Amino acid sequence: MMYFHPSHILFFSSLMLAIILGLSSNSIFIMWLSMEATLLSFIPLTLKKNKYSTESSIKYFLIQSLASILFIMGAITSSSYLISPFLMMFSLLMKMGAAPTHQWMPPVAEGMSWPSFYLLITSQKIIPLTMYMFITKHQYMYFMSITFIIISALIGSLVGLSQTSLQKILVYSSISHMSWLLTATLMNNFFWIMYFLLYSFVLASVVVPFHLNSIFSINQMIYKNKNHLGFFNSLALLSLGGMPPFTGFIPKLIMTTELTKMSYSFLLFPLLTSTFISLFFYIRMVLLSILSSLTTTYSNPIMFSLTLTSILNLTGLLAPSILFLT
Repeated sequence: MMYFHPSHILFFSSLMLAIILGLSSNSIFIMWLSMEATLLSFIPLTLKKNKYSTESSIKYFLIQSLASILFIMGAITSSSYLISPFLMMFSLLMKMGAAPTHQWMPPVAEGMSWPSFYLLITSQKIIPLTMYMFITKHQYMYFMSITFIIISALIGSLVGLSQTSLQKILVYSSISHMSWLLTATLMNNFFWIMYFLLYSFVLASVVVPFHLNSIFSINQMIYKNKNHLGFFNSLALLSLGGMPPFTGFIPKLIMTTELTKMSYSFLLFPLLTSTFISLFFYIRMVLLSILSSLTTTYSNPIMFSLTLTSILNLTGLLAPSILFLT
């Protein structure tokens, strides 16, 4: 279980307030300050009683500090019309862990607890995504953003195939999902917010069972009989992969429908290819989870939590009726 200290409540509250402040401001300077405040609030939340969490926290702080320096350099550079927005875009990609600046993410994530991992993948990307959306309005940055989208889609799906650590698998999954999020920022606010919220909910349904059962690798899903997730986690993994008709399929369906009506339709090929490849290693995990869960029993609190996550993922079955109503 996660090491908990009363001060974590203070740091988590500070993290949420910093995000709200950043989202409610139109000033780049205020948004940058909020982004740094989320960094300072998040690091204490990652600390546990082992050396791995300390190492991850130091790595994360150094990488984020470097990204902040690049962002400041881009913000104050006026000698070149292209260097300034490029530095700002590159620094935001580094903060979010999108390809090709993703190399720091797997080792940092692997040393974290599941709750800290979830915050890293979700809350720490909100303000950078918002700022990224404004930068892509620049004419030349639009074409560069398309390049980063394609790279993220391919790297997130292909590299994830060779991983056995569940945290690394979900990191590369997040990189693949980041390609969809970056595409959504080219469209409008509704699409990236919708995709991000649904992705966050579905990811929570995957992380919660892993956290409750202290599972960190595929091997543990096989050999720890008391910790197998079986049917419940199978639903969550298939939903995260975007398999119809689960909840994770809804944002991809909406995005695909809208992209076919826009000039970005050429992005559907790398995005959908990435999704199909990602589904392959999700299905591999599902098979292992189901085959190893035949003799598993759960305590009532864990069963209640797993049931809630299953209901969350099965709400995607209502998507067709919702679409017909609209």
